[in-house]
Amino acid sequence: MQTLRATNRIHAKIENDLKAQIGTGRLRPGDRILSERKLCGQYGLSRTAIRSVIEELIRDGLLCRDARRGTFVADSGTVRALAQPATRTVIVGFNPSLEVTSLRAMPRFEATYRGIESQALAHGYDVAIQLGAAFRQKLSFGAARLKTEVCGMIVGGVDIDAAIDDLLRAGVPLVILGPTTRQDVNAVDADAVSGGYLACRYVLEHGYERTAFVAPVFQGESGVQQGFLQRRTGYLRALGEAGVTASGPTVYPVIDTLTSCTEEGENQLREALQRLAPPFAVFTAADILAPTLYKLIGGLGLKIPDDVGIIGCDGQPWAETLDPPLTTVFVDTEHIGVLAWKRLHELITAPAPTPPFKQLVPVRLIERASCLGASSGRPKA
Repeated sequence: MQTLRATNRIHAKIENDLKAQIGTGRLRPGDRILSERKLCGQYGLSRTAIRSVIEELIRDGLLCRDARRGTFVADSGTVRALAQPATRTVIVGFNPSLEVTSLRAMPRFEATYRGIESQALAHGYDVAIQLGAAFRQKLSFGAARLKTEVCGMIVGGVDIDAAIDDLLRAGVPLVILGPTTRQDVNAVDADAVSGGYLACRYVLEHGYERTAFVAPVFQGESGVQQGFLQRRTGYLRALGEAGVTASGPTVYPVIDTLTSCTEEGENQLREALQRLAPPFAVFTAADILAPTLYKLIGGLGLKIPDDVGIIGCDGQPWAETLDPPLTTVFVDTEHIGVLAWKRLHELITAPAPTPPFKQLVPVRLIERASCLGASSGRPKA
């Protein structure tokens, strides 16, 4: 016959074992624990003693009971507190489908990362950044292992839906950077539709009656990124409001190294430019295409902005060094990073689950000399 002290020690072991399984993710809210009979055999206690332990854990909020189906891990603040990993490391991952190794290869994401890192460090968290193949490798570890290593993730890029599904199932706090059509995730992005709308309205107001839309397709990706498609939606909306039913072509040139067009991409752009009679304007949904456009336009003997107006999107810092300086829609990517961290921190520290939501950051136009107006529409001095 067991002494009272021995029985209490086994009670504590059962409780600690359950807490450990919850803390490591082996047991999650809604999972059924072993039956009373199996627990009796495992711990060498009577059914009455096991039932007493379970009742105590129910009162503590760790377990809940269904008279017909058994005893389950509760969906409670107590369980969620146990499930929080001890680590204070946050992973920021970008573009698993691209072969990139340096943050400098992605200037927009570099600013976003600065915003995330500054806030995370101020709150006492460590930040680990993963790019390209390194990000793919980290995702391959699986959500269960990731949950023991990190307390939250901020991810961006394409081809990450499968990883998102795994992370959500495992309960890893997660925020998506950039546009997404999913309704079950938290996301922060620029207002891409408004960006396209502002750009198109601007070129039409400056006398360019013919327009073309261009956006990059990155080598290694399966299609056009959602953000560029949203910018085109805004662009087409502005055309429709202006009563412009037939405009210039839409072109998706292929680029490599995130900064320059492939030979195929240059040929795509050159052919599109040759199909338009000056004056016309080109809206590039990514500033990174502007240098190639400038080169091709000069090669065709055309002048910016008299013959061709160029307007970009992103607000890259080097855009003002082009000749002429590039008019662009400015996206505050550092602020996007700050907001992404704020939301992730809320998810990490929240005592109860909160509904996912998407946050759009307003954009604004930076006027420069590349889109002053077509020669036929420019006001006389």
